[in-house]
Amino acid sequence: MRIFTGLLVSLIILESQLFGQIEPRAILDKVQEKYDAIEDYKVKINLKVDIPNFRMQNKNMQVYYKKPDKVKVETSGFAVLPRFGLVPTPAIFLNDSARATYLRSFREGSTLYHVIAISRAQFDQNRADVFLRINANRWTIDRATIEDRQEGTTEVNITYKNIDGFWLPDTTRIEFNLKRSIPPVERPNVNQPFGGKERYTAEDDQPVKGYMTIIFSKFIVNRGIKDWIFKEE
Repeated sequence: MRIFTGLLVSLIILESQLFGQIEPRAILDKVQEKYDAIEDYKVKINLKVDIPNFRMQNKNMQVYYKKPDKVKVETSGFAVLPRFGLVPTPAIFLNDSARATYLRSFREGSTLYHVIAISRAQFDQNRADVFLRINANRWTIDRATIEDRQEGTTEVNITYKNIDGFWLPDTTRIEFNLKRSIPPVERPNVNQPFGGKERYTAEDDQPVKGYMTIIFSKFIVNRGIKDWIFKEE
């Protein structure tokens, strides 16, 4: 029993020492490397939005991506899709002035997670505005919490499926905790074919919560997409 206890303590100390040596950029690079191998993909998306005063019907989309930054979205009517609502990579949150900080590591069952904070130069250096929960078993971003002092907090939770050796999103659930509601907008009519702002009172200017759900299907990866797909019609 003493031998087992001593071994357990030694393992805990060793693991703590290893965590203390972790470089946050090295973790982010491991995630990015996985997705840098994706040259192109296309995927079908079903988008559902439930945000007060934000009137958008459920949407079906066909999304095309080609490296390095070509994106085309085919859908009917009006649609909004956050950049981090597609394939989430560290590059979305990083720039030359961003500072990455390792916060902690923990386990849930057999899965090891690292938590990395990213702060940007225009914000207080002691206040990270993005927190990434990295799944170290497959090197994916399983959760991103984005703090905005003006707008509020957004939490993104992603589940994945393995497609051709790549861990790609299956469902992305985004929760918006806004400090103030979106101003209500009138529907289009004869007098205002594009709609217009309704009366917006102080009572409307209250914190609200909303959700966006993105469901992915029929991913096709690295099969080649022609450049003409991305030309504007």
